[in-house]
Amino acid sequence: MKVRLNNSGNLSGVRAEDIYFGSMSLAAAYRQHIISTPGIAGGKPCVSGTRIRVQDIVIRTELGDSPDEIVSAWPQITLADVHAALSYYYDNRDAIDTMIRQSDELVAKMNPSR
Repeated sequence: MKVRLNNSGNLSGVRAEDIYFGSMSLAAAYRQHIISTPGIAGGKPCVSGTRIRVQDIVIRTELGDSPDEIVSAWPQITLADVHAALSYYYDNRDAIDTMIRQSDELVAKMNPSR
């Protein structure tokens, strides 16, 4: 397998299933932390056992919050949950970015004066 960093410094040509931490793949690691359940948060991927969506963690990160600050804001999640959410995002960036955009569009429709 050929592995290289892309312009953003991320691994290119690597699937989460091919990266292992001990005996657990990266994909298995974030599946322990990230779930999508119909009827919970619109079926969007969330931190397991919460309604905190992956997109919520991504947005806080983009606004400048560190993973530690995110855990402080939501003490029911762990640092591992935050990193799993960000890993999930980078593996599914187009889909999560679409969810964020759709949420923004819905808010704009509900608040036309903004």
